[in-house]
Amino acid sequence: MKNLLFALFFLMCSVVSLHADFHPNAEDTWPLVARSQVIVIGTLDVPVERIREFQSSGKHDYLNLTVKTDQVMKGNVAREFNVSWFTKPRSDSPDPEQVIGLNGKNVMLFLSVSHEDRKETLYFAADSTKAVTEYSEKLQQRVLSEIALQRKVLAARDQAVAVPNPAIFQKVKKLIDATTRKESQKDAFKQLEALGWDGVPSIIMLMDDDRDLAIKHIELDNHAADAFEGIRQYGPSKVVDAMAAILNQITAENFGFIYNGDDTEQDRHDCADGWMMYLYHWEKESAKLPVKREENW
Repeated sequence: MKNLLFALFFLMCSVVSLHADFHPNAEDTWPLVARSQVIVIGTLDVPVERIREFQSSGKHDYLNLTVKTDQVMKGNVAREFNVSWFTKPRSDSPDPEQVIGLNGKNVMLFLSVSHEDRKETLYFAADSTKAVTEYSEKLQQRVLSEIALQRKVLAARDQAVAVPNPAIFQKVKKLIDATTRKESQKDAFKQLEALGWDGVPSIIMLMDDDRDLAIKHIELDNHAADAFEGIRQYGPSKVVDAMAAILNQITAENFGFIYNGDDTEQDRHDCADGWMMYLYHWEKESAKLPVKREENW
């Protein structure tokens, strides 16, 4: 009995340590679904001649691609709507030839919603070439299954992911509280970033926080190889805005660019949901690795 009680106590005082540096597999369906506020099946109408003009001149701009909706799988959208798309070829966006080739075809689109200047604009989601693709029944079923799974996980988020390291969780909680006070906000941001990957699970679990920041400003070191400036500066207004920026800083992942505080409550909630799915899949991948336990006596 004594040995059994000791074993139980040891298990209660230990936590599973997540494998660091988790990045979603580009072939997985879940990241694109998690990063999309709208997923729709419809017919794409492409201004082909205008795209050809931009290609010939080398001068590019945003164009509207018109979509006639057949089925809305996620989010809300009008029967007919426009997607704003930049015509310059990029590795992280649908290619002009790809878009032209889908003209008049039945497609599936993965979209994000922007509310800049109080105007709603739809863009391709996730900076992905897969944000628009030709429709197939197999793709539809795969995406529907993923949408259903994500709804299930998010509806029971407290049971879907494990409690992080208790000591780090409490530290993150105190630091997030400190961001709502003028005298401690700047240092709290620095300490949260300094936690690195160890702090990511706790930040995700606590990020859906709509309290006002003491100061609507955050500075983060710019680690990009082609950085024009050494500092990334944003104007978040809510705790959740700043936590999204810090998570992006640590992981280089993004589930909604809400860092400047001008987004809607729904945008913020969608971003937090995306990060929760990130944590869910991080834990799933970690479960495939040898279990590392840390003692917290």
